[in-house]
Amino acid sequence: MRPVASGGGEVDYSILCMKEEYLALMKQVTAVEKRNIEQDDRLTNNELRIEKLEQQINDPLTRIQ
Repeated sequence: MRPVASGGGEVDYSILCMKEEYLALMKQVTAVEKRNIEQDDRLTNNELRIEKLEQQINDPLTRIQ
């Protein structure tokens, strides 16, 4: 006696994706992460430059030299 399916169970295909779609999404996420890291580096460099300029403004001897 084999079990018999009793109909009904709908499959939600909205959560499935093709391998190509997944790989494209991962490529895009990687690119965004890389861009964010580069922006963080630029912002850090700008913060260091601003800090140095503030020190020069606040220290007249350094500004004169």
